[in-house]
Amino acid sequence: MEGGGTYRANAVQRWLWACWENATGCRWKPDRAGGHFVTMPDRQGWIRKLAKRRKCGLVVLGDAIEGLHHHSVEVIGADELLHECIAETILAPLAEYFDTTFVIRGTECHVGVRESALGMKLGARYDKATKSFCFEQAQLRIRDTLCHFKHHIGSSMRPWTTSMQYAAALSSEQLNAVGLDHEVPRVICRAHRHQYGEFRSNQGLIVVSPPWQAMTRFARRVTMASLVQPGLFALDFRDLDSYGLPRVHAKLYRPDADEVVEL
Repeated sequence: MEGGGTYRANAVQRWLWACWENATGCRWKPDRAGGHFVTMPDRQGWIRKLAKRRKCGLVVLGDAIEGLHHHSVEVIGADELLHECIAETILAPLAEYFDTTFVIRGTECHVGVRESALGMKLGARYDKATKSFCFEQAQLRIRDTLCHFKHHIGSSMRPWTTSMQYAAALSSEQLNAVGLDHEVPRVICRAHRHQYGEFRSNQGLIVVSPPWQAMTRFARRVTMASLVQPGLFALDFRDLDSYGLPRVHAKLYRPDADEVVEL
C-alpha cells in the first residue's frame, strides 16, 4: 500500500477471491519483476465454459468499486483511484473474453465518476447520450427481445415480500414504457440489493444480480439479511421458455454458517 505498508486478506476475502476465480476462469499470479499481477486464463471457469465458442456480451451492473463512504472500516486504501485500478485489473481479462462490454453507472457514494474511466479502460461501449463510457441505463435488443439494464432497484426489509417487489419493479418499468408510447422491455436486469433474485411471468422477466461483497458493518445495520451469496448470472437466448424469454443460468456460492458456540 502507499507508504510501504501491507495488507493481508482475511479468511472471508480469500474465499471471495477463490469464488471469483472459479466463476470467471481467470487466475492471477504475482509478477515479481513488474511488481504487479499477470493473468493466467483458465478455460474451466464457469462463465467461460458457458460462453465458449458463442457470441456473448458482458454487462457490469454498477458499483464496480466500493469507494469511500459510510466510514466503512472494511475499505482498503484511502484513494478511489486505487480502487479503480484494482477493478480494472480484475475485470480486464474477463472483458477481453467477450465480444462486447457495457458498464452501467452505480451509486454515486460508491463510484463517483470512476466508472466512465473504468469503462474506457475496459474497452466498453460508448454512450452517445451522456458522452461517457458508462450508461445510466442501457437498452439492448437480443434475439428480437428488448432488455433493459440499470443498477438501482428498491430494497425490501421483508424477505417474504421480495417476489412482490420484483413483480412491481417489472410492471412499473413496462407500464412507464406504455405510458410514454415506448417499446416495452421484456427482460429487466438490476443490481444494488446485494441479494440474487429472479421473477418471471408471461409478461416478462426480471433478474437481480448477486454481489461480490460479504456483509459489511453498514450492511448489517440497514438490512435483516445475515448472509449473502456472491455470484453472477447469464441470460441464455439460445434456450427460450414457452413465453419466449431467455433461460437464466446463475452461479451462486453459499458461505458457511457461523460457528455455533456450545455452552
